[in-house]
Amino acid sequence: MIDSVIFYPVAVLVLWTLAILLMVGLSRLGAVKKGQVPLSFYRLYRGGEEPDKLAAMGRHFHNLLEVPPLFYLTCIIAYLTQSVSTVMMILAWGFVASRLLHSAIHLGGNKVQARFSVFLIGVLIVVAMWVLILLHL
Repeated sequence: MIDSVIFYPVAVLVLWTLAILLMVGLSRLGAVKKGQVPLSFYRLYRGGEEPDKLAAMGRHFHNLLEVPPLFYLTCIIAYLTQSVSTVMMILAWGFVASRLLHSAIHLGGNKVQARFSVFLIGVLIVVAMWVLILLHL
């Protein structure tokens, strides 16, 4: 297996994160234009409130900047240590799938228990990836 394939799931998640960022920006712009949120609110995030759906979108973007960087680092280390394997790839794609499902839940019905379960699965996948790396060293 060519070790660089580990960067395919990384690329998908980076593109997804950028897509969410674009959605947040366009949604905020739309909310300002419709008068739902004063533009001044975004200076310090005070002096008003975002609609719930918009707040959830912003929070979700921040979620994509929390655990996923650990995934990115894990993939880089797997590549550098030549720890990329079929199992590692299954785990990497599993993590990406967990983040996409997390997005669907968070931006959809936002069932907290389901969202947490999917979040936990993603974290456990990253832990499993680290175990594989450590066993490979």
